[in-house]
Amino acid sequence: MKKLRNYGAVPSVDDETMDYIVEVLPTHIHEMHVRAPVEFDGSVPNFTEEELNIAALSLKNKKAPGPDNIPAEILKDLYSTQTGTKRYRVTGVAAQGSILGPDLWNISYDDILRLEMPEDTFLIGYADDIAEVITARNTVEAQKRLTQVMIRTQTWLNSRGLELATHKTELLLFTRKQIPTEIEMR
Repeated sequence: MKKLRNYGAVPSVDDETMDYIVEVLPTHIHEMHVRAPVEFDGSVPNFTEEELNIAALSLKNKKAPGPDNIPAEILKDLYSTQTGTKRYRVTGVAAQGSILGPDLWNISYDDILRLEMPEDTFLIGYADDIAEVITARNTVEAQKRLTQVMIRTQTWLNSRGLELATHKTELLLFTRKQIPTEIEMR
């Protein structure tokens, strides 16, 4: 009860009254909801796959889960995808400026930011742009790492039906040394 007293949640209640309230009220609700043990004799009723399909599809979404505490949406997804992936035809996209736009973009682009990169390199994403940060001691090392990063990035984009806008791709060098102004991206 120190917490209540320290934060002044109930300042007008004296210690005796507070102790009585704590004693009388059910403060340990989890003890009240202990389930009676269920006896299982080991026999499972026979059912067909069609009956299981009908039962799974008849589950209502956004309803309280059953005794297994698994929501209906998850059970439906598990049943409908147990033999493989489930395909959906995308007939629309998030409108420009949609409140869902940034979240959908983050979900779809999250994997590219988690790609394994060479030593001293990493990716940074901002909006729909990706920056490849490469640290190297010389241009040969930088070019080697740049090539590795570009191959990995291009492979990821291609695997998702996307393409790199090479005409928008830029290379920005920060150095104290005098180096050639052009570095070939292979």
